[in-house]
Amino acid sequence: MIEYINIFAEDEEGNQGDFIEGVRDQHLTDREDYIDSLEEALWDQDEEDCGEISVQQVSQAFESFDRDKPYEEISEILGRTLGMPAAKVKPNKVVAIPAILQTIKGMSVHRRTKKDAS
Repeated sequence: MIEYINIFAEDEEGNQGDFIEGVRDQHLTDREDYIDSLEEALWDQDEEDCGEISVQQVSQAFESFDRDKPYEEISEILGRTLGMPAAKVKPNKVVAIPAILQTIKGMSVHRRTKKDAS
């Protein structure tokens, strides 16, 4: 029997236990890895090294490391980045890589594709 109340309990100073701290640390590490992978994939798409790529190239970047991410999520990210409804985002629209990364950092994102056990 698991006593969940003890797993989530805080001490008198408001600190949570080792289990919850471990879950939080894992979440933060996974998030940082995801953003790093995205950044690398975006820059790989930037053949001209100008810091801007098309919406289609953004999709290709996601495909390279998170192929199961639904396009609806990608278009939501792009819509927020470009300040327009996701449905209005066109494949040839150009977007700045730093702006995409800044948007992602303000969102709750996670990998949809299982990582290979290497």
